[in-house]
Amino acid sequence: MVINKRRGQSMVEMIMAIGIMTVGITFSVSILMIVEKGSIESTSEMQAIFYAEEGVQAVISISDRSGTAVAVGTYGLSVQASPAEWILSGSSDTQNGMTRVVTVSTYDADTKKVDVLVSWKPAPNRTSTVDEQVLVTDWAFL
Repeated sequence: MVINKRRGQSMVEMIMAIGIMTVGITFSVSILMIVEKGSIESTSEMQAIFYAEEGVQAVISISDRSGTAVAVGTYGLSVQASPAEWILSGSSDTQNGMTRVVTVSTYDADTKKVDVLVSWKPAPNRTSTVDEQVLVTDWAFL
C-alpha cells in the first residue's frame, strides 16, 4: 500500500490553478467586451459617414435640379412625396439617433461651401461627430 504524503501540496497547486484560470477568464472576457464596444462604435461611425455623404449629395442634387444656387443658411433634409426628391426643411434632421445639420455659406461669387455635420451620442456623457465639406460651383455662369 502506497501512502501519498503530498496531499497538502496538491491542494495548494489546485488553488493556484483555479486562481490563474480565474484571472485568464476575466482577462479574456474584458478583451471581448472592449472589442465588441469598438465594433459597435465603428459601425455607428460608418453610418454617420454615409449619412453625411448622403447630405452632401442631396444638396448637390437640389442645386442641380433647381438650376440656381442653394441659399445661404442652416438646413435639415427630407424627401418630399411627389415627386420623390430631396428638399431642404427645418434646421436639422434626425435619423437613427443621428442629427444632421447642413450649413451652406458663400465661398466666392460663384461658389457655395456646403458643410454637413452629423452628431450622435455613443454614450450618455459623450458626443461624436462626422463632418463632410464640399464646394459647389454654379458651372452655368463660368
